[in-house]
Amino acid sequence: MLKGSLPEVHLDTDVAFDIISKRSPHFEVSVKLLEPVIKDKIALLIGECSLSNLIYLTYDIYKIENAASKLKDFIGACHVISGGNNLMNQALIKKMPYHTILL
Repeated sequence: MLKGSLPEVHLDTDVAFDIISKRSPHFEVSVKLLEPVIKDKIALLIGECSLSNLIYLTYDIYKIENAASKLKDFIGACHVISGGNNLMNQALIKKMPYHTILL
């Protein structure tokens, strides 16, 4: 848990990209994660490896308009966590919640 003891929601790249790009049909469901963040009810966590994927997707693949602004706003709402063996072991031992939306 983070220092504030908020429940943590770990985002995968797809959910984060749905929010940044407003990609249908999942945007409507994914964006609802931001409401409890704004109300300080949960903490959104995203792996630093997802950030490079988000940059690649927004700039090179989908060529999202105002990509830099959208990425900065989204990343500002998240806590970026470093990857590596330590994080992977924690995820396996603690069964950390990892949010992905399946429709």
